Amino acid sequence: MQNNEETHQQFISDELQIPAREAALASLKLAALSGNAEAQVDYAKTLHQSFDDAAAAFPWMERAASQKNVDGMYGLALFLHNGWGCAPDQERSLALMRAAAEAGNVWAQFDVGLYYMKGYGCQPDMAQALEWITKAAQAGLASAQYELGVLYLNGEGVAQDFKESVAWFLKAAEQGNADAIFYLGTAFYDGLGVEKDPVRGLDIMQDAVKLGSSVAQRYIHKFEERSSTPS
Repeated sequence: MQNNEETHQQFISDELQIPAREAALASLKLAALSGNAEAQVDYAKTLHQSFDDAAAAFPWMERAASQKNVDGMYGLALFLHNGWGCAPDQERSLALMRAAAEAGNVWAQFDVGLYYMKGYGCQPDMAQALEWITKAAQAGLASAQYELGVLYLNGEGVAQDFKESVAWFLKAAEQGNADAIFYLGTAFYDGLGVEKDPVRGLDIMQDAVKLGSSVAQRYIHKFEERSSTPS
């Protein structure tokens, strides 16, 4: 039975016999073969995203993660969560995602929060979810700011607070998050955490539709119908 080092050497030996997918990638593959973790991550991403070959990409991401490369750990967590080129393993995915989060990767912090919220690889834990999503939101990640706004709006894992919800939606909206813009519009429309202004609110929601918000596209008709109905 081969140990990890023997398996690694066999992998390198085998890969040396396989040319890069394109000549332009030859130098990147050589850097990955030399043990450069950043190159391993980049080569894995290229194989997965440009060539749709998750099976070939997986071992490269795994090698980067084994070197404690933060992007490698985050990437491998995504592979294991989605079953890209491997069998899904939610517990291992969470462990890697949390390691990347603790190392400061803001996307990993946000995703760890979602894992705890939805129970991926663990029991649902809204306190942990709120802690990690808040970390990512405070670091400036628009997606986390939007999600935090939703949590405060609905009172999920935290006391319902419309003003706090609007504050987070505004931060995300300022970065162009279309769904946050829609919810900011609903806040003005109904006066939730801000002074009620249905005309302004509907205008903001319509802007969100133009920006491609899927949430706005699903729900704006309800607000348009309310606006067209005499009170």
